[in-house]
Amino acid sequence: MTRILVVEDEEMVRANIVDLLEAEGYETQEASDGEQALQLIWQNPPDLILCDVRMPRVDGFTFLARISQEPRLQAIPFIFLTARVEREDQRLGMNLGADDYITKPFTRKDLLTAVQRRLEKHRHIGETAIHHHAHTVEQALNDLPDDLIAPIQYLLALSQSLMSGMELPGHISQMRELGRDVYKKTYQLLNSARQYVLLNRIFRIEKDLEQVQALRNLITFSAHEVMRDIALSFAQQQDRAADLAIDLEPVSLAMGEEWLVNLLECALGWVFSKSSLGEKIVLQGKNLSASRYEVRLVYTPVHLLAEEYAVEGSVEKTPLPLRLMATIADFHEGSFTFIPGTPHSEMHFSLKSENRERGLFHV
Repeated sequence: MTRILVVEDEEMVRANIVDLLEAEGYETQEASDGEQALQLIWQNPPDLILCDVRMPRVDGFTFLARISQEPRLQAIPFIFLTARVEREDQRLGMNLGADDYITKPFTRKDLLTAVQRRLEKHRHIGETAIHHHAHTVEQALNDLPDDLIAPIQYLLALSQSLMSGMELPGHISQMRELGRDVYKKTYQLLNSARQYVLLNRIFRIEKDLEQVQALRNLITFSAHEVMRDIALSFAQQQDRAADLAIDLEPVSLAMGEEWLVNLLECALGWVFSKSSLGEKIVLQGKNLSASRYEVRLVYTPVHLLAEEYAVEGSVEKTPLPLRLMATIADFHEGSFTFIPGTPHSEMHFSLKSENRERGLFHV
């Protein structure tokens, strides 16, 4: 059902608009000002926003400016409600990204026509974008290894050189700080590029049933040891070895070691980037049954609201790391669940295990 957020400080006007929309089959959300609307939109983004211009605390222009800075929210159709439209105000609203203005007082027909027109236009734009994306994404992703990854690797090497000096005086020491920033940002970009490549690789493999079966026949023996080594190495690279606690029961997994490494590195990358230095991160692994093993990552998130939004958004808007982890797990006949919460967030991986060698394991 299409959901519309109505932001209006006059209670009677807001109630009338809500009643009118619900009578037409729309689901509604209500806010009395921009501040309240910002809380609602993060928790449950609507399909369209109707917003008054003049409101206390956070007015309509400020509200629109804030959501226009967030890529996941800026595409939501936005219609201003206003008692009068000065040319300067209208120009400001349009520059901020408003799609339309409705002047008060307005009729039922005025409101519904504007809403239907904007929703239809938004659907058309979305369908066109999806068609274009489907046509070009595979070629773009296939070009990533040569066109993107190699230059990024060069930048990483360059920034490491800048960072390597010892006791550099004056402005030269500032170059080392710049080198650290370049290294950090370039590493993040490289990691994202690798994740896109991995996701595209899975999509291509899925078209070849023989290759799918061959990969699913691979086994990582002593997978708990592989996971422990990866986690310790990752924590040391982040200077957070003291934050990591590991408790893994012995297991062999029905997954090639390459894919297990990719899965865990993706998960650890998310967890370490979303938690603070000094906060404990727990990696657990437990045999649930003769053929199922659960891996769990538990941590304290810095920004819980952003994590909740990452889960509640549509599949297309789900952050790349979460999509990649779910895709890898599903490809290997497993599952991935992300549970944001207070005080801890958790990642759960249910993975297929291989038991023939279980008796040989040692803790």
